[in-house]
This record gives sequence, C-alpha cells and structure tokens, in this order.
Amino acid sequence: MTALINEAVKENSPFATTHKNTLRFEHPDLPLNVSADFNRTKQVMANLISNACKYSDPETEVLIKAEQLDGKVIVYIQNRGPGIPENFKPLMFQAFSQADSSDTRAKGGTGLGLNITKQIVSRHQGEIGFESAPDGITVFWFTYPSNDEDDMNDPIAAPNVKRLPRRGKARVLHIEDDLDFAEVVKSGLSKVADVTHAGNLEEARRCIENGNLDMLIVDWSLPDGDAAVLLDDINDRLPNVTVLGLSSDGNRRRDSRVTVNLEKSRTELSTIAEYVSSRVANAS
Repeated sequence: MTALINEAVKENSPFATTHKNTLRFEHPDLPLNVSADFNRTKQVMANLISNACKYSDPETEVLIKAEQLDGKVIVYIQNRGPGIPENFKPLMFQAFSQADSSDTRAKGGTGLGLNITKQIVSRHQGEIGFESAPDGITVFWFTYPSNDEDDMNDPIAAPNVKRLPRRGKARVLHIEDDLDFAEVVKSGLSKVADVTHAGNLEEARRCIENGNLDMLIVDWSLPDGDAAVLLDDINDRLPNVTVLGLSSDGNRRRDSRVTVNLEKSRTELSTIAEYVSSRVANAS
C-alpha cells in the first residue's frame, strides 16, 4: 500500500498545485500488505485526493497517512476547509450527489466519484467513511483487509435487489457517453441484467441492428447528436423493447415510445433495477 500511495501522490501533485495545495504522505514505519487491484485502488486514492484538494482552503496541506490496525490497513486523507454541510452528510456516497450550492457546483464533477469509490472499497471487503468539522478538518478514510486474498473477478457490489425469475437476466443496452456513469449502472444492475454499453449514436445503431434486447436505457444528449433520432429504428427493429430515458434533462418532452423519463440526479440505482426486473418478470 505504501508504494501505491507514493505513486498516487506523485500523479495527483499537479492537480493539488492547481488548487494551491500541497500533498504530504506520512510514511508508515512498517510495510502495509494487502491483496488488491492496483489500478482500482489508485482510482480510490485519486478520487479522495482530488476531492480533498478541491475543497481545501488555499495554501494548505492535504495529509495522507496509513497504518495497520486490528487486521486491517486503514488509509486517511485529511484536509482543512469549509467542511461538509450537515444536511449533506447522509447523501455523501450516493450516486450523483453534490452539495447544492454555487460554491460546490463550481468545483465541477459528476457526483459519481465517491459512489464509485465506495463500490471499489466494498469490492475489496473494506469500509469507507469520513469525519468533518465546519471550517476545520475533514478526514476521509478507507480500510482493506490486511494480507487478504480477495477474488477480484467478483462484480462491484450492487444494490440490494431481488434476483430475476428463472427466465434469466434482462438484456439491456445502455446508451451513455459518461463512462463512469455507465460503469456505475452496469455494476448496479449486475444482479438483474446483462448490460451492453454504447457511447454514441453509431455504436447504439449497431447494437440495435443486432437486436436481442429487452430494454434500452438512454441518455438523450450524446457527443454526436440527440438519441431521440434512434427511436424510429428502435420501434422498427425492436417493437417490444422497453425504452427508459435516464438523463440530466428533467423536462424532456413526452414521447409515447418512451416508457418513462428519469432524471439522473433524482434516481436511485435500485429504482432502475426495479424497472428492469419488472420488465423481464412481465415478459416471463
């Protein structure tokens, strides 16, 4: 873990500099050995370090520490800044959550980073949490089992939803250009659906032509156009497929070919999973 943190600090130091911060890793006295996916764990570190930098006071230090405690390796990322609003703390690790103020919205981001981070930590049989004081110290921490051999082929932890009836998993095409979001949806639906991803109109058309789908989950705004242009093709080639809109556009015009339009920032993964489960159960 020490080598991994050193590498993460090196890679994220330029980001800290742009936010007028410095990174300091307080090296542990002893080696901290874990069985972990190296790149995924660096993603955890990058998400936590970048958040700490974005919400730090200028000219302050982001401190990273690690130690072994009760059979676990625990990593801390600490900063000094405005802190986390009390009413936002329960939402911290939910998908698409961002503190709703002009100051925090200006920091950028999709609201997915901490949700993905929690999924990766959970996949390693670890835990994640935080403590935060207003206008003071905020500490995020996560644990991995020490010297534990995790099966890294297991899917990222999914919401607690019921498995489908014997017919099997739904065949879902998710049309979405945000790769982080696509990964969250795919992992979140892993118990109920086999999800194929298309990042633009061209890829989506190829998947639609191949057919064999139960549901499409569609973000309407794509790099090469509005996904609504696909609805005629979908209706012609897949007349029995369910189309579920899932985008940032909460005021999308009603279309009879679309079963429901959901807004990303207001929709839980468990809600999407229920739609998928219901579709396949009805088909059975």
